[in-house]
Amino acid sequence: MKLLILSRPDYFPEEASIIRQLFERGLKLLHLRKTEGDDMALYDLISRLPSQYYDRIVLHQHHHLVKHFKLKRIHYKEKDRTLSTIRLWNEMGVKVSSSFHSEEDLCKYQNELEYGFLSPFFDSISKDIKGFYHETIALKCPQKTVALGGISVDTITQLKGKNLYGVAVLGGIWQSQNPLETFEQLKHEVES
Repeated sequence: MKLLILSRPDYFPEEASIIRQLFERGLKLLHLRKTEGDDMALYDLISRLPSQYYDRIVLHQHHHLVKHFKLKRIHYKEKDRTLSTIRLWNEMGVKVSSSFHSEEDLCKYQNELEYGFLSPFFDSISKDIKGFYHETIALKCPQKTVALGGISVDTITQLKGKNLYGVAVLGGIWQSQNPLETFEQLKHEVES
């Protein structure tokens, strides 16, 4: 099971430094999901990161920056996803992931995507959304499923043994007192 981190939606002063330290500590994939700010703000953030980590960055917005930074991964929101666009990116050597709220829909795309976020698994930490998948999930395509929603040091152990592709963490990292320490705890749980 892989540990993926989603960025905060906003930009903050020490962000590039914290992201760099997360990569140095073994972060495999960072989803840059910046719903606030424009493409120049995202350009600036990526520019402040060491290029050796560019292959671990997944862009949620401003996909045109993939070419400039030679990034290898993008993510589509559920409403923006089309099979033809996914195939076009795949042909260009770019791996695609997407968001889902139905396991059946995720399984329909499993041959086209690297993986899909399935949410909400647990009650969200960063939004007022109730989770339910941890109770009802049948996991018809677990090798492509990344659990999202309410993943924290307290909930991650409930996902062990489910044969998931991974877990994605947002609020569990960024709303903690020490994001780097929390990352280490989550990483330990995933690897043990």
